Amino acid sequence: MEKEIRILPMSKKEEFPEWDYAQMQIYFFMGKLKQLKKYRYHSKKMTPPPGSIVLFQFDNKIIASAIYLDTVEEKSDDYNGYYKFDLDSIKIFNPIQKDELIEELQLDKNFKFGQGLQNLQSEVYSKDELINKIKILINRKIY
Repeated sequence: MEKEIRILPMSKKEEFPEWDYAQMQIYFFMGKLKQLKKYRYHSKKMTPPPGSIVLFQFDNKIIASAIYLDTVEEKSDDYNGYYKFDLDSIKIFNPIQKDELIEELQLDKNFKFGQGLQNLQSEVYSKDELINKIKILINRKIY
């Protein structure tokens, strides 16, 4: 199965109201996620092919990425399951804005961030080329 690029929105209003993107990067991605070894989800379930790139959207910016491994359904409290990521693949970087994604990846001009899971597709590039382009963009934005 071909790898994909998925955008996973994180709710600033509901789950992280007091945090800015820098706090999310340090305390959540480099701390809590690595400690818990899982990312719990409420109702939005994604099941991309293992090895796909997940871009974490927070406050209308992409602030982190990781390689997806698996989705596990496990009801507890308000959650329906969790995602497993390659913890060594987690990257934090200067935020990527919507316009940068559109320009760099040749996305549809009407592309916008939303609260639903998104699968990125380019009008110009194949999936492999798109994956290479996003890796280059992320590496350019790393602190």
